[in-house]
Amino acid sequence: MSFLVATSTTADDSGRDGAQPANDGPVVRGYVVILKEAMTDSVSINVDGLLVVQIPDSQSHPPQDIAVKASSGSAQSLGHVRGVRSTDNGQTLFGGGYTWYLFRAVRPTKNLQINVSYVPNGTPEPTRLNRTHRVEIEAD
Repeated sequence: MSFLVATSTTADDSGRDGAQPANDGPVVRGYVVILKEAMTDSVSINVDGLLVVQIPDSQSHPPQDIAVKASSGSAQSLGHVRGVRSTDNGQTLFGGGYTWYLFRAVRPTKNLQINVSYVPNGTPEPTRLNRTHRVEIEAD
């Protein structure tokens, strides 16, 4: 099984000096789970945790026609970002980038499904790849 679970710092200032968050946007705190292609087992995360769906580049380019959807209102989409691989010293490596689709776990559920679909680049006969991640969101 290939996934990362790490504690994160909070994106919220309210715990310090009684200050309110700098904006009214969503707050994430607790765990970060990165959902990768090879994962087949269900994973769990806390409410307000950050779910990251990783989609690898193919032929040093992002895949085409990407679709990432959560099955219920238990996860809030926070958008997506592009990334590149780098060395331990922060030097960018050629090829091997990725796209991350970000979701905030907003309410407990035992059966959140995140469906991922895309067409890789560089194949003579492009075939749509599909995968489904199963997530349990646990109450604090």
